[in-house]
Amino acid sequence: MKELTTVGRANAAVMLKRQTLGRRFRKQVSLQTFVLLGMAFLLVFSFAPLFGIQMAFKDYTISSGIKGIFTSEWVGLRYFHEMTNDYMFPTLVRNTIAISLLKLVISFPVPILLAIMINEVRHSFMKRFVQTVSYLPHFISWVVVVGMSYAFFSTEYGLVNNALMSLVPYKKDTF
Repeated sequence: MKELTTVGRANAAVMLKRQTLGRRFRKQVSLQTFVLLGMAFLLVFSFAPLFGIQMAFKDYTISSGIKGIFTSEWVGLRYFHEMTNDYMFPTLVRNTIAISLLKLVISFPVPILLAIMINEVRHSFMKRFVQTVSYLPHFISWVVVVGMSYAFFSTEYGLVNNALMSLVPYKKDTF
């Protein structure tokens, strides 16, 4: 008889836990929504692209479309074998490693040196101008930055070139 009451109490505790879990979930609907959105993002951008990895191991052609990823014949490591036996492979690996090391060596100290140099500038206008110009590519597309640079420094119609040419008299037909 004593065992039944203990089992009854355990069942009551489980039911109470379930109710509090449901109640907690309803209270945290907005938080749960964020979690579900994060999980959806993870599925779409981390796990879905894994199906495309199959193309490296199959005889896939782009003309077969998405369906071809699943219907193409398996070829195993054939394409990896072709790549590693190519006569340009050692050069490609060396260039890749060299570029990566140069990016590390150059991209690490340059921003620090730029920050130190900007800090040493006495005029606040010049300091703000250099900061703005150096951060510009992070906020504007590179295509727009190149277009602006071309507009400023073009040999025929550039703003800077025209200003410099107005300072020095010259004949149009010199060249």
